[in-house]
Amino acid sequence: MSSLNLKDFRFHNLPNKAKILIIRLRSLGDLVLNTACYKIVKEDLPSCELSVLVESPLQEVIGGNPYVDNIIVWDKDKIRSSIINQIRFINYNIRRQGYDMVLDMHGGPRSAIFTFFSKAKYRVGLEDNRRGLAYNIKVKVKSSSSSTTIHALEFQIGILKGLGCRVDHARPYIHISEDDRLKADSLLKGVGIADDDKIAVIHPAVVKRHNEWQPDKFALIADYYQQQRGLNILFTCGPNQGSQIERIGRFMKSNLISLAEKTTIKDLASILQRSKFLLCHNSGPMHLGAAMGVPVFALFGPVYPTGWRPLGDKHHVFYKPLPCSPCAPYPLKECREGDAECKKQISAEEVIKVIEESNV
Repeated sequence: MSSLNLKDFRFHNLPNKAKILIIRLRSLGDLVLNTACYKIVKEDLPSCELSVLVESPLQEVIGGNPYVDNIIVWDKDKIRSSIINQIRFINYNIRRQGYDMVLDMHGGPRSAIFTFFSKAKYRVGLEDNRRGLAYNIKVKVKSSSSSTTIHALEFQIGILKGLGCRVDHARPYIHISEDDRLKADSLLKGVGIADDDKIAVIHPAVVKRHNEWQPDKFALIADYYQQQRGLNILFTCGPNQGSQIERIGRFMKSNLISLAEKTTIKDLASILQRSKFLLCHNSGPMHLGAAMGVPVFALFGPVYPTGWRPLGDKHHVFYKPLPCSPCAPYPLKECREGDAECKKQISAEEVIKVIEESNV
């Protein structure tokens, strides 16, 4: 199908019961932000059937969302090992579903393939995407990747605005059920936290070492709040990151309360909902915390904060604008093994001072 003229297209002119698929495969933070788009779609076209295609295990982020009718899970570890399985997945889960519109909000090669083979009348992607042949409607949105441009949420919403969607108020939404809360309470009780205990969360884990902060600084902050303020500081992390919390524990004078590798995404979201604050890096949990309404104190280094800061007024970003920053995804050689200067210049005392002044 040849490209369509975007000027002649308006989202609300789709059939009243249009079948729409949004593709946002991976990255916890991006998917949390993407949840803001579902309400916009449903408010513009209330009777549409909205499906979201996401990688396992991130379907948790969307589970229970009242604006999503179907969640399609791409289990890449099971499916991509076989070409036949991939073809079957596309055929049964995408091509045969008869979508009127597919919106590729991921922008990678796999999502472009899914979009191209969907048979949808309207296949939407970014105008400057190198895989532009997959789309017949191309939307131009200002990038969120540089220091002078828009937030990543505005970038995603910009795709919908480009299609003519009405956007009045956009905020990410994570559904927490009573069962989710009870499970989180059970996890807390397992580490000695009672229902009326005050808690805060530190999520110190990073995927790449050039983004880490010194473990003794996390330890100092945890000791201060446990010994001086009566807060229970819970340490959380993702899969296979428990050793990063163990390193912090070796510097602590107070009790290390670790939920290392024990929490699902919904568990973490439920715990954050009752927390006084979250201290973390620029990461998926940062956006999750902001979505749950907890004050977030975020440590930035290789990435400029403008496009990725936690959304809202009650959060704070720590960032040292060195001449070499931002450097992601190509840090200096001397920073690749940790102790990057941009993070080293953020002191524990500075972080404590800001948290205290925030009256959380």
